[in-house]
Amino acid sequence: MAIQCNKPSDWVIHSSERRSQHWSNIYQTLLKEDGFIFCISGSDNCYENAGMESFYHIFKIEVINN
Repeated sequence: MAIQCNKPSDWVIHSSERRSQHWSNIYQTLLKEDGFIFCISGSDNCYENAGMESFYHIFKIEVINN
């Protein structure tokens, strides 16, 4: 897995759509074991994620890139 090769920093945010592979207990367990914080959207509405995309954009600029 790429995580094991790259060893990301203390924590990583993983945001995904509601697809079956992202709901898998095995997938979520692997993310938790590697220190990921994850969120899954609640519906198939394409506008639902717009607020979080904006937040993560600002977060990356202010926190990660500075």
